[in-house]
Amino acid sequence: GDKYKLLPQITPLFPKEFDRIIEPFVGGGSVFLNAETQEVLANDLDSNVIGIHRLLFSQAEKMDQFILQFANLARSYGLTCSFDGDVVSAEVRKEFPKTYFAHLNRLGFNTLKEKYNTSKERDELELYALMIYGFNRMLRFNKDGKFNIPVGNVDFNPNVVKALQGYSNRTVGRNVIFSNLEFEAFIDSVSFKEGDFLYVDPPYLITA
Repeated sequence: GDKYKLLPQITPLFPKEFDRIIEPFVGGGSVFLNAETQEVLANDLDSNVIGIHRLLFSQAEKMDQFILQFANLARSYGLTCSFDGDVVSAEVRKEFPKTYFAHLNRLGFNTLKEKYNTSKERDELELYALMIYGFNRMLRFNKDGKFNIPVGNVDFNPNVVKALQGYSNRTVGRNVIFSNLEFEAFIDSVSFKEGDFLYVDPPYLITA
């Protein structure tokens, strides 16, 4: 899972000084984003995760424009953007007290999901939108490679905008290289040098 809440426990274990952080299992990127180093090698086997990182990194220097672009995409599908003043009426909140965003966004979300899943060339911006409006903001695909998360009771809110601005602040001016390899192949591809810090935090295998 995301390590943001664990950073106060994790970062004191880091070397006092290092020049480059290397992550074979980068996931959401909380660790490298909060590491005080200019150079980053970030890898993940999940090409969709890396695709979203590359999208956000490419927009880091113009994040305000990206936020408007994202809002325009969302609104083109009738999705709510509470960060920009969209207000859910008292009537809808009363009728759907715990699921009002899901109620308002379900049709647009499913339309976007169908469009994404049937496109020959998939769009990372659309995938990011599906993640933001999806249940628990998860990325999950079925065996046929189709995104299969249902709509969530969430929307494009101030917390998402804050997170995007934080991503921008933590990546602008840094040398970040993303890759999408098996972790063994990734490690074999790295030319290690003095001052490197290899942070290995593999996904967990939960068994009975």
